[in-house]
Amino acid sequence: MLVPARTGEALLRGAGQVALGDIWGSIPDSARLRKGAPVSVFAAARDVPSKATVRESVDLQSEGMIGVDVREEIETTVRSLIHSRYTRGPFGPETDSIFVGNGVWVPPFGVRMNHGFVPALPLYDSLTRSSRDGQKRLPIAESATLPRCLIPQSLASVAVSHTLAPAPGETILDLCAAPGGKTHHIAQLMRNDGRIVAIEPQEDRLCRMESFLKASGVTIAECVQADGSDWISGSPSPPFDRALVDAPCSSSGLWPKLDWHRLKAESFHELTRRQFELLKTAVREVKPGGVVVYAVCSYFPQETTAVCMRALEELPVALDEEIAPSLAIDGGDVMGFFIVRFRRLSGNVPPAPGQCQSYSSRGASRLPRRTARRRL
Repeated sequence: MLVPARTGEALLRGAGQVALGDIWGSIPDSARLRKGAPVSVFAAARDVPSKATVRESVDLQSEGMIGVDVREEIETTVRSLIHSRYTRGPFGPETDSIFVGNGVWVPPFGVRMNHGFVPALPLYDSLTRSSRDGQKRLPIAESATLPRCLIPQSLASVAVSHTLAPAPGETILDLCAAPGGKTHHIAQLMRNDGRIVAIEPQEDRLCRMESFLKASGVTIAECVQADGSDWISGSPSPPFDRALVDAPCSSSGLWPKLDWHRLKAESFHELTRRQFELLKTAVREVKPGGVVVYAVCSYFPQETTAVCMRALEELPVALDEEIAPSLAIDGGDVMGFFIVRFRRLSGNVPPAPGQCQSYSSRGASRLPRRTARRRL
């Protein structure tokens, strides 16, 4: 059976079931499968084009309207995507999907996983807290939706904000702010006292971040639509106490993320160029003695040590070793983050050619038309 990337990623994190609606197609089609039949599950890459034929045929199948010709088309489409070492060998063509585990067919619910790279999480009886053998079981929450006061974040993501260590009353620059999780956490650490300028170039992401921060009670953030790599405050002296550069990257540390087609060697040049420009902006806008934190969810040295070594050579910064020992993370299933804390030294950082002023810390009306500035 073939499932989309998001379902495959959930299975690799320990999800125990594939819902019927998440199955793109199967060989043979599910109508021919008996209850309890063994199933191998493959997940398509994130950037595989939407298979409209498969999606529509699954809808027809669920309505009992599928015919022999359509079944053959489904099988052809699914077979074209399932290229793995099990069918093509290690030297076969570039794969469009990967094997994520085995399970059993349980109609009308879908597939119950029993063998995968990560053991499936147990399913608990919603009517009792004890199993038949008398052992206690975890109760199931009444709702799968978190309360609005709780915001999920990985342990490594939380460590980024603690490494920045903002204090109440300070002025903070968040150069790659959307979707706003770290901005929210920074505001919490500041006890909603001070000022945060949150930069995001895309208007739709900016609007969602603004709504999220407002709904979650953050009142100290200014959301600015601008490109952080060529953004300047316009202040005669650096106005910020600390800056966070949670830079766009290959996301190779976000295991498992099934978007391997995006990780091309030629894409790293543009990524690393942008990462350094963002870091350069942060250093220029932070006061001497202030803190700049650079973070990427990547394992690749081009995006981690290489960018930081260049910063140490070309920018007025030094590594800051004053990080709380409580931030040490030992063991556990933690997503991969690279986090470095710099201390701003004295010295100027000239803007790159073509950089334009897009915000004034004194609130002057010199913002260009393309830049949106919102106060929450």
